[in-house]
Amino acid sequence: MASGATTVIHSFDALKVLDLSGNDITGPDDRRNLFGGLELLANAVAKCPKLTRVMLNHVHLRSDGFVLLALGLQHTTSIHHLEVGGNAMQTNVSNQVCYNGVDSLCEALRGNHSIRFLGLFQNDMDYTCVSKLSAILLVNDTLEHIDLSQNPLGSAALCCLATALRANVPLHTLK
Repeated sequence: MASGATTVIHSFDALKVLDLSGNDITGPDDRRNLFGGLELLANAVAKCPKLTRVMLNHVHLRSDGFVLLALGLQHTTSIHHLEVGGNAMQTNVSNQVCYNGVDSLCEALRGNHSIRFLGLFQNDMDYTCVSKLSAILLVNDTLEHIDLSQNPLGSAALCCLATALRANVPLHTLK
């Protein structure tokens, strides 16, 4: 599916919005480990000069998939709106807790100065995920809106966010 999307993306230089939400881009329920298409998709996203919005909500991304997506985000300056909610951000293909995806996304946000909206709702983000994101908020000067709703944050994670919010002036909305 994703390789077909890659062909479509490459054929539309004027593509501004990519919404694959609700599509199963990493394979069937019993596997969810097909990343070749996702790698092609991440490469294509990086090469679309007019692409401003990417929505990959509920597409069964896991930590491994976030690593690939982050590679594409490191090489784009056009995307202003990124939604990746309803995925398993801290779970790898073996169903083990893994923070590689969070680390990669945070590294992409460290260097990316175009993303203004980041939707991370319902990703089962815990304290470790939020503390990593909070560290990026201290250095990223473009994020204006972040949606962390429907995550089991807890009070310790909220303290990390509060500290980061004091330093991040551009952030207007934290949900």
